[in-house]
Amino acid sequence: MPGFDGAIHSLEWKEALWDKFVTAAP
Repeated sequence: MPGFDGAIHSLEWKEALWDKFVTAAP
């Protein structure tokens, strides 16, 4: 299921990016 696997990676990428944004926020 490449579509499902892609969705998982996309979600993890969003969470990682959000965590980095929140951590960088003052």
